[in-house]
Amino acid sequence: MNEFLLNEARKEVIRIDKNTQRRLLTAQGLAQLAGQLGLSGFSDDDVLFLWEIGLLRADLVEGSAKSNEMGIEFVCNDVDDFFFVDTRCLAVRENGYGGDGESRQKYDGITPLFHPFRIYVLHHVARVFSLSVSQTQFLKYEEGTRRIFELEIGHIKRWTSKPEFRSRFSDWNCFAELAIVTERLCYPIVFSDVTTPLLFEVERKLIYAKVDNVLREVGVDEVEKIRQELAWTAGRFDDNRSIHVLLRLMNARERSKLKGSLGAAMHILSMAECIRRVGELVFERELSEEDEIGPGQWMDGARRLLYGTERVFDAPKDQLRDYLQIFGLDFGVKVRCYVEGESEYGALAHAVDDFPHVQLVNLRGRVAEKKSLAFLSNLKADHAAGVFSVIMIDGDNDDYIRMVKKAAKEKVFFGRFFISSPDIECENFSDSELLDIAQKYAEKLNVDKDFLESVSKKLNEMTVDIKNNNDLWKVLSQVGLTDVRKGEAWGRALMEYAISHPYKNLNGQVENQQRMIIEAATLLVRMRDIGFLRASALEEMDPETGEVGRRS
Repeated sequence: MNEFLLNEARKEVIRIDKNTQRRLLTAQGLAQLAGQLGLSGFSDDDVLFLWEIGLLRADLVEGSAKSNEMGIEFVCNDVDDFFFVDTRCLAVRENGYGGDGESRQKYDGITPLFHPFRIYVLHHVARVFSLSVSQTQFLKYEEGTRRIFELEIGHIKRWTSKPEFRSRFSDWNCFAELAIVTERLCYPIVFSDVTTPLLFEVERKLIYAKVDNVLREVGVDEVEKIRQELAWTAGRFDDNRSIHVLLRLMNARERSKLKGSLGAAMHILSMAECIRRVGELVFERELSEEDEIGPGQWMDGARRLLYGTERVFDAPKDQLRDYLQIFGLDFGVKVRCYVEGESEYGALAHAVDDFPHVQLVNLRGRVAEKKSLAFLSNLKADHAAGVFSVIMIDGDNDDYIRMVKKAAKEKVFFGRFFISSPDIECENFSDSELLDIAQKYAEKLNVDKDFLESVSKKLNEMTVDIKNNNDLWKVLSQVGLTDVRKGEAWGRALMEYAISHPYKNLNGQVENQQRMIIEAATLLVRMRDIGFLRASALEEMDPETGEVGRRS
C-alpha cells in the first residue's frame, strides 16, 4: 500500500473533519475499549508505550507548539492547538524489540489520540507476543514449561529483528488507517448515526478525492484481500457468522453496546464494511458483503435461499422476513396511519415511505360514511395485533371528529390522532407560505417562467386572507395558476417545505412550535423503537386532544 497517499488522506480528514476528532480516544480510552472487547491486559501506559516504540501509530497528535519529532507531521492548528499526523515507520533492529521498555522514546509536549479501529492493531500485539502453554503443563512438568517459554521468547526475538516484523505491523496499521479514512464517508450508513453531522458536499469531495487515490493505487483485488484478512480476524474473535448478520441488522446504537469477543468481531467487521462501501463507489462495482468473506464458502444461490436476497445489508427489511423468521424475529408493521385525503397521504408518504414499520392508509373521506364500521374494525384489529393506530383528519367535519374521539374514549385503538384545523394547509402554513409553495410547485410542473413572474406580481398586489384550502384554490384560480391542485404531489410539496422549515411561521416570525405534519411524521418514525405493550401499559391517550401522556 502506498503509505504516502494514505497519509495524505489521513491529513485531509484531520484538516476537514472535527467530528472524527471528537471520536478519538486517549491512551486510557483505547485501553478501556480493549478491555471491554475482551483484549484484557492493556493499561493506558501499555498503549502509550506501544505508540512510543512505533508498533501503534496515532490518528491525531495534539500539541501546544510545532513538533520537531521525526514522523510527527504538522497538519493544521486552531489558535494555540497544533494538530499532527503520525507517519512514523517502524525501525528494523538487529537485536529485536525485546526489553524495549528500557529505551522507550519520550515525546514531550504532544499527546497521541487513537481511533477505536486501532483495536485491530492491539489484537495483533496480543496475538503475536503471547506466550502460551497448556493449563496443566506446569503441574505436569515444570522444567518443560520453562523450556517452552525459552523457545517461544527466542522465536519472538528473532522475528522482531527481521524486516518481515516491520512489514507486518506496518500492514496492520495501514489496514486500520484505510478503514478510518473510509469510515467518515459512509459513517451514517454503517452506524446509522443521525447525531453526527453530515459532511458538507465540498468537504466530502475533498476527502473522497484523497481516498479515491489510495484505493485505486491499492486495486480492487488487494482491497478484497485486506477485507478478507479483517473478516478472518473477526472470525478468530467469534465465528458465529449468522449471529453477526443478525447483529448488523439490529439498531446501531444497541450494536455499539456489545462487549467481549462478539463485540470485537462486530468492530472488525465494521472496518471491512467501511472499506467495502467506499470501494464500491471508487471501483463502480459491487464487492462481497462481510458475511461472504472470511471463514467458510457460499454456494451459488445459497444466500438468496437463506436471506431472500443476494445483498443483505442494503436490502429492504421486508425482504429479510423469511430469514428473520428462522430466529423467531420479524420486521412487521408497527404503526398504521390513517389519513383522510390525497394531500395528507402524499405528505406523509414523502416523509416515511422508506420505513417498513409504517403503513399508510388513505380513507378518502370515508371516515363517517357507511364504511365507518369497516374503519372501526380496522382500528380494533390494529389494537389486537399490537399495532399503533395514528389518525390524521381535517377539523371541518364534526361527525368525523366525534367518531374518532368516541373510539379513543372507548379505547378501541391506541396511538394518536391529529385534527387539522380546518385542513392540512391552513393548520400548518401561513398565507404567504402557501402561495410560495404553490409557485415553487408550479415551477416543477414546467409552467412558463414569464407567466410565473406575472403571477408573483399579481399575488404581491393582492390582499389575501386564506381561511381554508378552498380559499387557496380560489386565489390561485384568480391569478391563472390552475395547474396547482390537490393531490399526492401537492402533499409532497407541502412536506418538502415543512421539512426545510419545521417550525410554524406567523407574520414572518418563526414560532417555537413544530408544524403538525412534522410532529406526525416524527412520531411515525419514532414508533419503530417503541414497544406497543409497554407503551399501552404505561401511557394513555387523551380522547379530546389525541395526545398521549403517562397514566395517572
